[in-house]
Amino acid sequence: MEGDILQQQVEGDILQQVDGDDITNVLDVLKTDLPQSVTIYNFIKVHLDWKEKNPESDFKLYCPNGSWKNGTVVCIVECGWYGIAVHTLEPSCQELVNALTHTQLIQWGKKGLFFPFVHERFYTAVKKVLTSKVEGEIVSTHNTTYWMHQDRAAELQATWPGEVYVSPLDISHAAIVNASWPHQSSDSLQYVQQLIELSYSAGLFLNNGDGKPVCWALQADYGIGLLHTTDPHLRKGYARILMKYMFNMLGKRGLAVNLCVVDGNLPSHRLFHSLGCEEVCKCVFLTVNN
Repeated sequence: MEGDILQQQVEGDILQQVDGDDITNVLDVLKTDLPQSVTIYNFIKVHLDWKEKNPESDFKLYCPNGSWKNGTVVCIVECGWYGIAVHTLEPSCQELVNALTHTQLIQWGKKGLFFPFVHERFYTAVKKVLTSKVEGEIVSTHNTTYWMHQDRAAELQATWPGEVYVSPLDISHAAIVNASWPHQSSDSLQYVQQLIELSYSAGLFLNNGDGKPVCWALQADYGIGLLHTTDPHLRKGYARILMKYMFNMLGKRGLAVNLCVVDGNLPSHRLFHSLGCEEVCKCVFLTVNN
């Protein structure tokens, strides 16, 4: 990919790639900031898992001058969108600001530039850098981050009535999932297909139905997402069933549950509170309309 070529050509950049066993060291530092770091922590683990399944997966992790001691990380990923995921434990955020300001690795004019789940601790600093780098409109989508420890998630049990069943999604369901996603774009179908192929998903189906799910959710790189129930089946508790199912599945695999819920989505906020999720922080998804 073009991004790969650019990143390989830049030498002496303030951001140095971290790979191999050193990624474990990065995760160990981020772990000290849990649950505040749960989204970036799981983001890295999910992409490492995807890269094992698909070596061509375009994910790279960088630290300023190759040092992870302050938990300052910049991840660059292309998977249907051009994402820059960041985090830092440094209170002043200056190390992160310097890295974003001076690096030549980020293609600021690239279509689909996107900073997901920017933590409230450094949102203002990151947006200031972004504003100085791009010409397009910056759209800010405000969210609340929720989490549940993996041990607690593994204890949840999902049951469902006899007229339905739960099963993983397959690639044939990608179009219907994408069509209902409020954040769909010209490239989002590719992203949904990748989620179904590489990650965890669940759909709730009618026993006497047409083989299409009536409720579904997927484990995205930013957490459980794309939760949707079709209109004829709202208020039947199907979303709650699927969330218990996915929480249990992730917990048993040693993954903490994390979710980003858009402010104003009151039904989802009520659902995750009722399931026992804890609010961690506010975060913002920054999208550049180039």
